[in-house]
Amino acid sequence: MTSAFCVVYTFSSELFPTVIRSTAMGCCSMAARIGSIISPFIIYLGQFNKSLPYILIGGFALCGALLCFLLPETFGKPLPETMAQMQLICRPLISHITTVVMQETQPIWLSENLFV
Repeated sequence: MTSAFCVVYTFSSELFPTVIRSTAMGCCSMAARIGSIISPFIIYLGQFNKSLPYILIGGFALCGALLCFLLPETFGKPLPETMAQMQLICRPLISHITTVVMQETQPIWLSENLFV
């Protein structure tokens, strides 16, 4: 949990432009605190399966760690001041994700192996 708060505060302050930074920080903080409020109730899933709470928390931790690799590099770059500057920082990530999704969701009639 502690590392999640560090990542939220670090990247929220660096990625969001000045005009919406305080609102974005508030929303990220609220989402993190809601997760902290809900987390003690995960132990009750142990009534169904003793290992279920551990699997769920471990899965969330791994997903969060892997999603951190998708965040853009901000070291040595100036903080964005406008929405246009933020879009320039995030555009390579969005175009990469869109390309990967479009390649995986190719319609069947465009497939080379239609009659295999």
